[in-house]
Amino acid sequence: MPVMALSSGNAAQAHAASNEIFRRWYDLSARTEQKVTNFDDRYDVYRDEDLARLRDLSDVVALSDKIAIRDLLAA
Repeated sequence: MPVMALSSGNAAQAHAASNEIFRRWYDLSARTEQKVTNFDDRYDVYRDEDLARLRDLSDVVALSDKIAIRDLLAA
């Protein structure tokens, strides 16, 4: 299962990083395996529309949600 990490304390960098992760997930969209984007929710710098777009291609989980991370990786 591919996992990508999204982490930044800067809003502009968070947007750029989310665009890059979206591009990579889009390139892999023909593959049927589950994809996970793990974002660092310690900082409130992520645009809602960026996270929504990532949710179209992957499961998006917050770093603080340890149970969801464990369950996704154990599946």
